[in-house]
Amino acid sequence: MFSGSYFTFSPDISNLFVMEQKTKTLSQKQFRALSALMTSPNLSTAATSSGTSRASIVRWLNTDELFQKEYRRLRRQSYSQTTALLTSVSSLAVKCLVDIIQDASSPVTGRVNASLGLLRMAQSGLETESTAAEMSEILAEIEREKENVRY
Repeated sequence: MFSGSYFTFSPDISNLFVMEQKTKTLSQKQFRALSALMTSPNLSTAATSSGTSRASIVRWLNTDELFQKEYRRLRRQSYSQTTALLTSVSSLAVKCLVDIIQDASSPVTGRVNASLGLLRMAQSGLETESTAAEMSEILAEIEREKENVRY
């Protein structure tokens, strides 16, 4: 759990393990291994905490397509939750940096680092917006070309 004066974050992995029924399903051992992989700092710790051998987890990660697919899905979902948390506190981070920049009693290095951080964030935001706009234009062009294609 991460706790701060403005927010508390506790990763909820209980909803990460909802899977559609497939022709091949994961075993309970594989589900335990996936859960441990998502909450452990490394593979050895995941193996120990899930009661699964490290070799089995490595084999599943290398050869079991369903296990690989579910692991990738869980990682994407976890990353998405982390991104949502970062987005929700980003305005607090910017306010903190602005406060440091404006505080004449703050060390110069702190104000410079805060300024550089804000500039990097602004640049990244502009690049992201620019990329999104370009992608929208490309998609619109593709749609126009599809409409003009005669079969």
